[in-house]
Amino acid sequence: MINAFASIYHQAFEKDTFELICNKTPEIHLKEISFGATEFDFALPFYFQKTERTHPRIGNYTHEYIGNKKMHIPIELAHEIRLADIIAASSCFPFGFEPINFPGDFIYEGAQKLKDRSVFPTHTSDGEKIEYPIGLMDGGIDDNQGVDFVVNAEERMKHYSDELKEFRSHDKKAIDLYILSDGTNPTMQSYTPIENDKLSYVGKWSFKQLRYLGIIISILGVAFISCACYLENRTLIILLTILGTVGLLTAFFLFIISKGLVGLSKRVGIPPFFSKRLFHVDKLKFGTLNNLLVNRRNSVLKMITKVFIKQMRWFSIERIYADYGWRPRFIINVVYELTKKEVESRRMKHPYLGPHLLNPSEEIMLVAEKSLKMSTTLWFTPEQLKGNRNMPNSIIACGQFTICFNLIEYFEKFLFNPKYAKDYQKYSPEIKAELTRIYDHLLSDWEKFNKNPYWMLDELHKTVGYTEIP
Repeated sequence: MINAFASIYHQAFEKDTFELICNKTPEIHLKEISFGATEFDFALPFYFQKTERTHPRIGNYTHEYIGNKKMHIPIELAHEIRLADIIAASSCFPFGFEPINFPGDFIYEGAQKLKDRSVFPTHTSDGEKIEYPIGLMDGGIDDNQGVDFVVNAEERMKHYSDELKEFRSHDKKAIDLYILSDGTNPTMQSYTPIENDKLSYVGKWSFKQLRYLGIIISILGVAFISCACYLENRTLIILLTILGTVGLLTAFFLFIISKGLVGLSKRVGIPPFFSKRLFHVDKLKFGTLNNLLVNRRNSVLKMITKVFIKQMRWFSIERIYADYGWRPRFIINVVYELTKKEVESRRMKHPYLGPHLLNPSEEIMLVAEKSLKMSTTLWFTPEQLKGNRNMPNSIIACGQFTICFNLIEYFEKFLFNPKYAKDYQKYSPEIKAELTRIYDHLLSDWEKFNKNPYWMLDELHKTVGYTEIP
């Protein structure tokens, strides 16, 4: 399936290769670019990355590479890789897709160097053998927001010199503003154990009752076969023999199952100290045992897909929050910020904000609530695509008015706040005038969003043309 999606990306969105990003001509304004994946050989991030050549204290080096600290794919191979395949690797999320394998799944008709395994590295930088193919999946498994790349890029940008000086700040951080966007809900539904029996009739049985049932069926089986020995009617003999044989086989099967967890524990070599304590479990009804198994399965899935992922996500963000130098230049832009619950919470926590930020319109909150309900999926349903206020348009609109809100908040929190007045006063009159112009423009847009959360999207549709899905 991931190959099918890579083909769609290539046909519909991006037909170029990684060489487009690496070439110096035509020059592009983005100096630090990275697509993040996670490799399944050494359990490390795997970057498809292009950065600027820098001049650190020791030598000159470039960070145009594909790989990580264990394995480094030569740049001449990287130039052949399609951007569509890189996007597929970066968006290959678990459960939805299988891993995309490098280099096998990246080879296409025009790729010559990717077909030549002799040019691929055979060992890691510390001597371990590299086993191909390398399975790649979503970068979010390790670093969903790409914090590692931004932190490392900022360190590189400090060494920008000559013609690249204009691309970095010259104060505490080389990056002026870091905007981290995420569509994930920070909360999750509480774990609720299943208590009611889901099995109707079988749920009332237990292993002990299976044993009794097996005894009854075996007696009937023996009786049928015994009767067949004294009959002369050929049809009855065959019928009773079949019934008796099936009965004895069924009884044998029930006797094996009726040994329950105690019998299974002996088979797999669990010590008697533990297996003896499973006798009381074997007395439980199958409905109760089913609930125990389902609860265990549900809790493990929630732990892997929710708890672990959210913890890893916040550990990454904590790297930014813990560094005081980032605080006045960091915006976290997330889908839930303008839901009713968050708006009410903000009024309590940050009453110093202006009323224009503390009181977004009901329309904005409704669109934010709608966008928050959209879970990770491979496609939109026909119902979600209906009308010009459909789910994709709602998510896009939510992204637009949420970043507008966050930029206004940023101006009022870090630029116009008296706490940072000394920093603001250092700006030239031209920069101050430009900041004021941007701020006024944001306020104007915010007012329009409050009246119609979709206004910017509507303007775009008028420009490019839009056909509503019936």
